[in-house]
Amino acid sequence: METTIVIPSAIVEASGEQLELFRSAVHGDHTTTDPYKQDIQVIFHGTNYYVGYLALRQSKRSSTQKGDETRYHSVEQLIRLLATSGLAIREPHYEISLVTTVPVGYFSKELRRRVKETLSGTFTFTLNGVERQATICVRKMMVEGPPALVLYGAQSAGERRLIIDGGGHTTDLTLLDGNDPIVGQCKGVDLGVENVGDYLSETLREQHGRKLSLRERSDILRAYATRHMLAPVPIPSLSCGKYVLSSASIHDIVAAGCHKAALATLAEARALWGVVNDVVAGDVLFQYHIGGSALFYSDLLQAKMPLLRPVENASAANARGSARIAKVLG
Repeated sequence: METTIVIPSAIVEASGEQLELFRSAVHGDHTTTDPYKQDIQVIFHGTNYYVGYLALRQSKRSSTQKGDETRYHSVEQLIRLLATSGLAIREPHYEISLVTTVPVGYFSKELRRRVKETLSGTFTFTLNGVERQATICVRKMMVEGPPALVLYGAQSAGERRLIIDGGGHTTDLTLLDGNDPIVGQCKGVDLGVENVGDYLSETLREQHGRKLSLRERSDILRAYATRHMLAPVPIPSLSCGKYVLSSASIHDIVAAGCHKAALATLAEARALWGVVNDVVAGDVLFQYHIGGSALFYSDLLQAKMPLLRPVENASAANARGSARIAKVLG
């Protein structure tokens, strides 16, 4: 059985006791049926952490460690792993075989060593008040993108194929001959969905004098990502002092940010892979778009890359492919 847990990567050290004290003074039951908005608190080595949406709601200091190469072998990354694995697995004591990924621009022997050193071992922690223990064995560390081909690449096995993997903070552009990477045509750039969020925040501040909270920013981006789904989440309106900025206006700002991010992505792809008859990477038949960016501007990339196709469940493709590989490795 496959279980997928998706949480924001925000994390912050904070006092759980103080939060409970204030909540008890305001209301009784604060539970919610929305799994994305559930509280996640992890106590590790005596320190309490808010993780995911709770960190976004409760602290201006929460961080995703954007652009920080050390995030992949940090204590915070271990906390994220303990939180997600603990939510997915019910047993109080459990073992996991881990296949994990990092952006191609960061991949090195030293980083691989540090990630394995940080994430391997037996860890005792408390998740939402329940004591847990996880034994983690890092089986393999890969660059982002190729693991998704385990799920979606059967048709192109043995062929030249490319992957654009756009996440929150980075985009990996990878060209493969079958499973063999063409080193000179693989590149990682600091570009992703958070660039759209930056554009949204800067535009609202400059044009409307409105500063977005981390939660508002996250809510708007997540709603926009559902716009083509059967049951899209409505984009919230925003109070701007003497007036309310409509959902439609916010949608247009996000769309402009997506256009800007797509143009930057196309420029990188054009420089790396070239152009054939006005088509970027037009000599590569099999092209996959994975990661969260596929939910935001895949259609814009297709204007110059008509062979590019977003995969199903694109934002979870790396994780699901890595899990499949971990299962094979045992």
